[in-house]
Amino acid sequence: PEPDPAGAEIVLVQRRGASRRILNLAQIVLWLRRAYPGSKVRVVCFEAMGLREQIETLLHCRILVAVHGAALMHAMHLASGALVVEIH
Repeated sequence: PEPDPAGAEIVLVQRRGASRRILNLAQIVLWLRRAYPGSKVRVVCFEAMGLREQIETLLHCRILVAVHGAALMHAMHLASGALVVEIH
């Protein structure tokens, strides 16, 4: 089931280094804003955040988008019914 996108928060996790970065991030953000009007699209870098801030970021997240890796461990903090998009 899809989460209700109205007013939902969508979080994209971007990495600092060249490895496992989302290269077309701007296009993905634009697509998500068009696909889910009224939703807040946030791009975050977990490497620049403490653990508490990372968890708080995901408490209201309805869609989490991240490249395959350790950042997806945080999916356990998502609300029931939230979606995870894993990019390979």
